[in-house]
Amino acid sequence: MSGNSDFVIENGVLVKYNGSSGDVTVPEGVRVLSHRVFAGRKNLTSVRLPEGVETVGSSVFQNCTSLQKVELPASVTAIDGWAFDGCSALREICLPAALTYVGDNAFSGCTSLEQIEIPSLITSLSSNIFRDCTCLQSIHFADTITYIGDGAFYNCRNLSEITLPDSLKVMGKEAFRSCSSLTELTISAGVTELPEACFAGCSALVKLTLPEGLEIIGSSALGGCAALAELDIPEQVYKLSTYAFCDIWHGCDSLRRLTIRGTQVRFGKDAFFKLGPEVEIILTQMSPAKLPEPQRSAAVRTFARQIAAGEELTARHREIYLKYIKKSLKGLCDIVLQTPELLRLMLQEKMISSTDLDGLLARVAGKPELTAMLLDYQQTQFKFTPAQRQIKQEHELQTQMDLLLS
Repeated sequence: MSGNSDFVIENGVLVKYNGSSGDVTVPEGVRVLSHRVFAGRKNLTSVRLPEGVETVGSSVFQNCTSLQKVELPASVTAIDGWAFDGCSALREICLPAALTYVGDNAFSGCTSLEQIEIPSLITSLSSNIFRDCTCLQSIHFADTITYIGDGAFYNCRNLSEITLPDSLKVMGKEAFRSCSSLTELTISAGVTELPEACFAGCSALVKLTLPEGLEIIGSSALGGCAALAELDIPEQVYKLSTYAFCDIWHGCDSLRRLTIRGTQVRFGKDAFFKLGPEVEIILTQMSPAKLPEPQRSAAVRTFARQIAAGEELTARHREIYLKYIKKSLKGLCDIVLQTPELLRLMLQEKMISSTDLDGLLARVAGKPELTAMLLDYQQTQFKFTPAQRQIKQEHELQTQMDLLLS
């Protein structure tokens, strides 16, 4: 225990602590704990503050690595920046209801802190407030939070579940970066931007629901979300920024379907970097012409397969894609070779002219299914040219030989 002679108090401000005890009780009459008054004391294990303390100053307990318990009175209204930074043994702390302000990095590096409840008078979470709280598993927000600052939960790698308040309007860059246990999240309706690297490195995130009012997806916002299999980007989104799905070396490795519902989306340079050609791209109100390759080809393939599978599509969706395919027939030959559904669609819509047939027949040589489709189309739509008749005869002969050999 510490005695009153260990404390230097000036006009209600605790300016210095001269004691050596690990269990400290601050005397009555103190209103403010000044900058770094207990900082770096490795033997400090517990602190009790008296009623009447209003402000815990900046870096007051910074790097008190043995501090396990702090009793804050109901009178505390402000905890300044870095106040508990590096208090790696602190397992829990009860924030008083009167608290209105918590500064930047206030609890960063509290690697033993497991849960926290934010009082209702707090309307914003400062930058890096819980950064590197690697044991933090749950956090409860009152429905008053409108702002979550840059890096607020950066590297909270045990945070597996979080419910964002309906009041939330703004998230800072890297707000949830490297929350590698987070599996599911619904973004609040009032949020209009996913800023830079907001969810980068959330490698366990399986489901992310974006709000209808979202407008911007920032650079690397979803980079390294390796478990995310599907994503639906709402209609109001007008900007998909550079490296949206990539965080340096890591991409969205499991992403298989990406739906973009906007009408005038601007794509930043390499917006789709690290997304492979196997990802199904669905544009519901835009032409594939707006996409870079290989996403443009992926969008056309996906559309053809949707038609073949009988998926229900809007008339507008069909109209946009069919118009693009008709205008881009020659450029789609390589996709046709890999996608029988696309060729079948072209034939159903009677997009292929008699002059296109010879070139296509030559390109599909050695692909019996595609050759048969083209020859059947030729037989019902046009007269055979000598070259086409020869291909038909060769195809029929090859089919007969295959039957005999089988």
